[in-house]
Amino acid sequence: MVEQQCVLVTGLGHSATRLLVQLLSRHPDVSVPLGQLDPVQEFRPLHMWFVQAMDRTPLYSPDYWIDEDELRVVLRAYELNVDPAKPYFVIKQPYYPLYYLEFFAREYPGRLHLIYTERPIEKVIRSWQRDQGDYFFFEGPELLRQAKKLHPDDRARFLTDLATHDSTEYLKAVERHSLALRDDWNVRHPDRPFTTVDMERLSREPDYLREILDGIALSTDPVEQMLEIVDRDRLIKGKQRRGKSVLREITPPALWQLGRRLLGRDST
Repeated sequence: MVEQQCVLVTGLGHSATRLLVQLLSRHPDVSVPLGQLDPVQEFRPLHMWFVQAMDRTPLYSPDYWIDEDELRVVLRAYELNVDPAKPYFVIKQPYYPLYYLEFFAREYPGRLHLIYTERPIEKVIRSWQRDQGDYFFFEGPELLRQAKKLHPDDRARFLTDLATHDSTEYLKAVERHSLALRDDWNVRHPDRPFTTVDMERLSREPDYLREILDGIALSTDPVEQMLEIVDRDRLIKGKQRRGKSVLREITPPALWQLGRRLLGRDST
């Protein structure tokens, strides 16, 4: 039996990783068990494993805690929901996998495809602030967890920024570190680099999606049907349904965040 190819989708939170998963789910050769994913298209046990790993990592350490056996159990649980008749399946998780790429490469030797989604940082920041609010960063252990996303040399300074509710410069620093991790991987593994996907270009150019699919040996025949779900105004112009915008503006931050948690929408 031929083992399935794994497509690992990552990138900054709010860089349209969810949209890429939705596009790939419409390809007949790709299995995405949407019924097992939360509203942002992540397998919740995997997200919680990464959160736990961040919590166990010392603030001063450049190395991230990992229990490979435990992570492997979580991945096997996800794979039980994958359609074995399809040659590809998708794992989507923003940012966190960048710290564990060596593990994923060992886990899926010769059959791992790395995709990094990209949007202009100002739109990522605007989406974070509109959807989560600056208060997202300052709840209990979340402040320390967010700081651990950075290089140790930067953590103390940006803890101060976070404590004063300045998320803009912090998110720019997260992007810089994220890109550094991606680029370091590409230098060390030129035989299996990331495919970086400009999500705004993808929404405009069908041939660009064909190029991406061709790069991982997927048929390009269903491209037009895949792109039917893209909301170009929201992705490129940052527009949003007016009703949600109004509700977000008039709801107290604590109540808004509580509602997101109850609905399972507090993942990045």
